[in-house]
Amino acid sequence: MKFLKLPFVGLCTLLLAASCNKNDVQQQDPEQPQMEMQAGSFEKIISSSDWQALGWKSKKTEGSAYFTTVLKDDRLNGDVLSEGLLLVYKKNSVSVETLPFDENSATFSYNWYYQASEGSLQISSASSASAPEPSSANSFRYFIISPDQLRQLETEGHSRVELMNLTYNNAVTVLSKLK
Repeated sequence: MKFLKLPFVGLCTLLLAASCNKNDVQQQDPEQPQMEMQAGSFEKIISSSDWQALGWKSKKTEGSAYFTTVLKDDRLNGDVLSEGLLLVYKKNSVSVETLPFDENSATFSYNWYYQASEGSLQISSASSASAPEPSSANSFRYFIISPDQLRQLETEGHSRVELMNLTYNNAVTVLSKLK
């Protein structure tokens, strides 16, 4: 029986890792606000958005509140979603964070995450039912890394996992070196 524990733990770990993917897609609610995102001027090499405050559609259930918005961007194509990388950042008056992350304050906590599908990016937050709509001081920016750019970064020694966890300032530094 002892010998079965290790393979079972390994299988569970593998299934957990395979099921957690930043590019998982849920069905979009047609009532969600749709906002066009303007292309930024990060570098001519990398596709990005400008920092932008977002409007939220809220849905409250008995114990939870969900806030979401959908951004349209044709640069989010099948190649980027399957073989490239998307980095999303949230900025407020205090800090810049990499999504997904948990934001905790004295009164509320928000679980921030995103989902990308072809042509759109959904940014969402989950909280307790009594949580107010996220602050208008929040703004968001994202970087689209093409499959070729990702391969270049990997040959330079950057793993996909490392890139997914880059702070905003480190992402700007690393991505500005792309050719």
